[in-house]
Amino acid sequence: MPRPQLLVRVGHAEAPDTALRVAISVARRLEADLDGVQVVPLAPAAFGVPEAMPLQMDTQHRQFEAAQARADAYRERIHAAGLRGNWHVAQGDAANVLCHMTAAYDLLVMARADEMRDAPLGYGTISHAVFGCRCPVLILPEDAPVASCGARILVAWNGSRESTLALRGALPLLIAADTVHVLDGTDPERTRDPLAPPDADLRTWLERHAITAHIEAFRPDGPPGPAIESCADARDADLIVMGAWGRSRLSELILGGATRHLFAHSRHPLLVAH
Repeated sequence: MPRPQLLVRVGHAEAPDTALRVAISVARRLEADLDGVQVVPLAPAAFGVPEAMPLQMDTQHRQFEAAQARADAYRERIHAAGLRGNWHVAQGDAANVLCHMTAAYDLLVMARADEMRDAPLGYGTISHAVFGCRCPVLILPEDAPVASCGARILVAWNGSRESTLALRGALPLLIAADTVHVLDGTDPERTRDPLAPPDADLRTWLERHAITAHIEAFRPDGPPGPAIESCADARDADLIVMGAWGRSRLSELILGGATRHLFAHSRHPLLVAH
């Protein structure tokens, strides 16, 4: 059986190693290969000043070489964990690089760093990656400790295309999990419409994949984002699986929504798809 292929975005040498540390844990749980990539950013603003171009080019060249020099250290670290994988270095816009590379992977792992705090507004690296990547994205809270990921999974389900993609993308982790808890937020009024197509039979789908899950109705009194986070806390979940932007991004921008809240504030890893 083919081994899952994971890609982790690794920060510069002085950055926290949350993404790599958790990616190693997930790869071991899934018996997957784990490739790493460091993206060396371009600084286009500097090219507007001709006098700054030589210095800027030299700086970026040295950053690129320093990133390439980390290949042996990366391989040694994942080999010590019993894994195999390759090291990649790219230059340019991080979201564009990641969206291009993920065509060859089953999951992208990346941390929510301070530089990405604009992501909930839809214009940050994470938001662009989730929209453009060709695989699910595991988003980690870089500023919070993550002791484990995938042992106790909470699924936020609403029957949308996005939540279906996230559920399918999380299938290997769901199969390997110790516990799976599903918050079923499908609209009960929808089932009363004789013209509406039938919703997916979630329980049957899970059982056919030998996944034992506890499913409960999810009808929060307030905004769904904080309610999902509270449920994850109450069940000691170490991963939330959900669709991203189950309604339009414009609606999320104006009205708020679960995606916007959790991208900005979640203390739990998020496996999302759009």
